[in-house]
Amino acid sequence: MLLDLRIRLKWRRDRKHLPLTGEHWELYRILHRDSWRRARRLPDLVHGRSFNDHVQWLKLFDQDERMVQLSDKVGVRSHVEARLGSGHLPTLLQVGKQFDDIDWDALPAAFVVKATNDSGSVVVVPDRSRFDREAARARIERGLRREFGWKKGEWAYSGIEPRVLVEEYLEPEGALVPPDHKFHCVEGRVAFGHFIHGRHQEVREAITTRDGEVLPHTLYFPGGAPFVRPSEWERMVAVAEAVAQGFRYVRVDLFLHRGRVLVGEMTFWPNGGCYVEPGQVALGERMEFDRSYVKPPVYQRVRRRGTA
Repeated sequence: MLLDLRIRLKWRRDRKHLPLTGEHWELYRILHRDSWRRARRLPDLVHGRSFNDHVQWLKLFDQDERMVQLSDKVGVRSHVEARLGSGHLPTLLQVGKQFDDIDWDALPAAFVVKATNDSGSVVVVPDRSRFDREAARARIERGLRREFGWKKGEWAYSGIEPRVLVEEYLEPEGALVPPDHKFHCVEGRVAFGHFIHGRHQEVREAITTRDGEVLPHTLYFPGGAPFVRPSEWERMVAVAEAVAQGFRYVRVDLFLHRGRVLVGEMTFWPNGGCYVEPGQVALGERMEFDRSYVKPPVYQRVRRRGTA
């Protein structure tokens, strides 16, 4: 009750400085409650300069229905192909509305299964002979039923049609899975990179500049990742920026695999704007975008459409 009172009082103050309307209230309350729960602070939407504050502002005032398609692991593929042509996505093997729509016997010896509407419902199958189909069914179907993102104010996920995607397995070139290269793009230009190394083992990260120089910040995992600027770096930056054009902010996730630059996902609100590492404050200074205009709220219509 005390938290709700604080949020209502803050709403009244913020309305004096921000283009908030009654249509924003539901989302405003949700993102403030989530910020307090996970980051133990309420976002500063008027004067805030941190990464988290910027992301919360974007949730409210940069609502674009295209974000529904681009948050969808299937829908994003047509956007990538339109911007880059073919050859920049893992090979799509099958798509179905339900787990049992997939013809499992027709798949190759290795593959990856994902729910298209959330984050984390992924089953990596490096050897089909050891594939536990029932365990995979339970995980994927749980993801399909999940109302992902709404409690964090990540409204676009509510409009995604839940589906099952099966795509190419990226064979590791060494003992570790391919590292993640996440490019945070502001006004269509890479503001900083986020390199994640050693997933499923000892995970480390490095934050880099657009030129590939390591910065003294962390965002989520411990620092010290063995980052070496790849020879394909300029091509990776160009791919991220081509995909990000037309958006104030988006994170473009890439994989570098045997010389191929592959787009994994587009993410508009990383970690829901609730990072707790102090690096998120410094990195917010690299996220200068145009706040001179706001877009009308569409999140309620998107959610109604997704739950119809």
